[in-house]
Amino acid sequence: MGIFTLSLLLFGIVSLVQAEFNVEASNNGLIPSTELYGLYNDKVSSEVGGYHKAEVYFKTTIPSVNPSEAKFVCDKDGKMTFNFEDESKMEQVNNWPDKVMLMIPHQMECFGKTETQFYFVGNKTVDAPNKSVSFTTENCNLLEWTDEFHVNVSWVDGETKKRSTRRSLKKRNRWGRLNRRQKPIELTKKLDLNLLFDEETGKSSKPNFPLIELGQNNTSESLVCSNCFMEGEATITMRVAGKILPKIQITEASLSINGNLRMNFDLSINGKLGTVIAPPDLQILNLPLNPLGVPNLFNIGPSLVLAASAEVSADVTGTLYTGGEIDLPNFEVKATLLDEPKFEQSGFEPETKSHDPSVGITLSTGISGSLKPQLAFGVDVLNGVFGVKTGVQLVTTLGTKISVGKESGCKGKPHIQTTLGGNVGLFVESKSLPIIKFPSTTLDDQCL
Repeated sequence: MGIFTLSLLLFGIVSLVQAEFNVEASNNGLIPSTELYGLYNDKVSSEVGGYHKAEVYFKTTIPSVNPSEAKFVCDKDGKMTFNFEDESKMEQVNNWPDKVMLMIPHQMECFGKTETQFYFVGNKTVDAPNKSVSFTTENCNLLEWTDEFHVNVSWVDGETKKRSTRRSLKKRNRWGRLNRRQKPIELTKKLDLNLLFDEETGKSSKPNFPLIELGQNNTSESLVCSNCFMEGEATITMRVAGKILPKIQITEASLSINGNLRMNFDLSINGKLGTVIAPPDLQILNLPLNPLGVPNLFNIGPSLVLAASAEVSADVTGTLYTGGEIDLPNFEVKATLLDEPKFEQSGFEPETKSHDPSVGITLSTGISGSLKPQLAFGVDVLNGVFGVKTGVQLVTTLGTKISVGKESGCKGKPHIQTTLGGNVGLFVESKSLPIIKFPSTTLDDQCL
């Protein structure tokens, strides 16, 4: 299986994959307009903890409506019937022009589908006694009837969500008249950046996984990650805007990631280990996370990817335990995704901590291991109008030099020097942009 066992791989996939968010849509009423938009939410509780919100907007060339606040039925014969308790709403629909484009929210099943759909409606039939209005329907391609669009995803802190919501609605007034009952998207869960982390124990969910395969190069034991994990969380902000007519032109595309993480990295040897260099960037896990999106409108598919590498400069016999941790309590990366990608960053000032080492090795050697977690995003807007693969990779390298005998300078005792370093990079498709390189920090430099 290489440097990671099959059981660990399966464990990681089962424990970390999450279900999709449910996204709800709302609308500004039933009066047709050439400014069509939707606001979406996934509020699973009333807890104050912040939420993502998403807004989509289309400047259409035909009167259009998002009927998410209406009650309607999609009949088997291709008809759509609206039923009303409020006569004023019925009057709004009764006054529709001969041809209107509808954006059907994905949570409303229509003609056997639960996805965002677009239809032309016409040939109106009014049933006043039963307070209903029926239409014939025709499939519609949104892109053929849209001049420009905006898709915005952002995070709102829970403590200020009411104030932020009002500001957001006022800011969007230029996109069309808003109904007071509108609600923005509220995705109450941040992205979970935990990898191999057991919340109950505060340690690795799979201790002692090998960085160098058992039996490789006459090795009877392995260099293992005795307690390796990452914990953290992140929020996303995304904006994509563009023109569609007369041809597709993306005018803005940006993504921001704000979060915190802590990585624990402890190496251990117990036995015999030969000189070896493991393959670089060997991928261990690729775990999809909770997607953010609205079917047929946009999707942000995040995933956590973990790679590793290791090196031993001389044969080792004995025992070793050394390690430390690196903490980024509040980092942010803002990246533009068009043409030549650019970025801004803050918060990449790592806080490090050493763990007490122990050494029982009879020969001098050098040992290093690297863990490389990556937060990746597959972004798709309007089923291919805009798409990109982007993300951030953190490389953490733990290096240990052990000297024994006269060269140790410790009067017969072993000398250990352990350093922790790393770097962060942004990738956009095949382009890689270095964000920052951490200065190597000496965790231990002592006689044992």
